[in-house]
Amino acid sequence: RDGAAIAGLGDAIGDRSRPFEETLSELLRVGCERLDLETGAVAKIDGEAYAILAGRGSAAALGEASLSETLCRQTVRTEGAFCAPDTARELWTDGLPDPFSELGSYIGEAVRIGGERYGTVWFGSAEPREPFSRRERSFLNLLVEVLVDRIGIEAETRRNELRDGRTAKALSEAKTELRAAETPEEVGEIAVEAAERIADVGSWEINSETQDVFWSDHLFELLGFVRYKEWVAEKFGIDRNYEGFQTSRAFARSDTFAKYEHLVKWLPSFQHDSRVLSHALVALTALVTPII
Repeated sequence: RDGAAIAGLGDAIGDRSRPFEETLSELLRVGCERLDLETGAVAKIDGEAYAILAGRGSAAALGEASLSETLCRQTVRTEGAFCAPDTARELWTDGLPDPFSELGSYIGEAVRIGGERYGTVWFGSAEPREPFSRRERSFLNLLVEVLVDRIGIEAETRRNELRDGRTAKALSEAKTELRAAETPEEVGEIAVEAAERIADVGSWEINSETQDVFWSDHLFELLGFVRYKEWVAEKFGIDRNYEGFQTSRAFARSDTFAKYEHLVKWLPSFQHDSRVLSHALVALTALVTPII
């Protein structure tokens, strides 16, 4: 029986072209047969949010819930398999949503990716049963290891798809921009920007005389920042071509920003250098956001 179940796990993940959801369903089928339980699920956990990625039996109808409303609340605190062959005796299930309120037995294990909690895999039945054997617990552990490998393959597939899409978009945009380029300098800038987007890296330049630092557009994107002009335009509803953007003094005098003028005063030595001020304000975005 163990041999057939292990072979079933191998078959479930052997075909990498099989959709992720179908692979999960096949793993649950093999698990239910090996453990002789009619219900099973793979769940994703994000904080308190609990969502069924794939379910078999009554678990398929659960959808989303709070982790505290599931038996998996105990599973994520346990190293290895958490077993409850008689849930009525061992666990409080009153008030829990179906199928947890209907389970007479339960076995589950936490799924961790790179040491971080990803979710759980669990199986159960409506009736209590004999204690789960060491072999059954070991099988569940093996199933979780197989699932972790499959999740890694899926993540790599998604990264490749994003990379390919990013590459195609960058090349298409570069092709259009190169047709409009008029100088060698413009061609060089377009090529560098396209290379950054394809490789998904950023760059910066430093003025050796003034020590001003200038980030590339993609570096802003990678770090989750926005440029000074775009940020102010979005936050305060100012047209992007507003002349107040040209100098920090004009910006500080604008009525729209008047009540936040103290933010500019934090940088008195920069008030006459709009380039330095713009970069400094980008770094202050995280501090400003809660205020506005």
